[in-house]
Amino acid sequence: MTCRRWNWRQGRRTQLRDETSSALFIRDALDPFSTEALQASVEELATHLAGLGPDISITDHLINKATLT
Repeated sequence: MTCRRWNWRQGRRTQLRDETSSALFIRDALDPFSTEALQASVEELATHLAGLGPDISITDHLINKATLT
C-alpha cells in the first residue's frame, strides 16, 4: 500500500485502515527543507508508528545525491 500526502482520503485503494498491514511513506525534502529536518520528521513519524504496537517494523532509507553516485 502506498500513501502520499492525503491520498488516504481520496481513494479506497490507498486508504490506511485498521486492517492495514503494510504502508510506504515517501518523504521528500525540497529547498529550503534540509536533510536534517527531513530526518527529524522521519524519526517523529517512526516514533508515532512504533506506538501502535509491539509488532510494528520500521525501516527508513535516505536517497540523495550522495547515495546515487
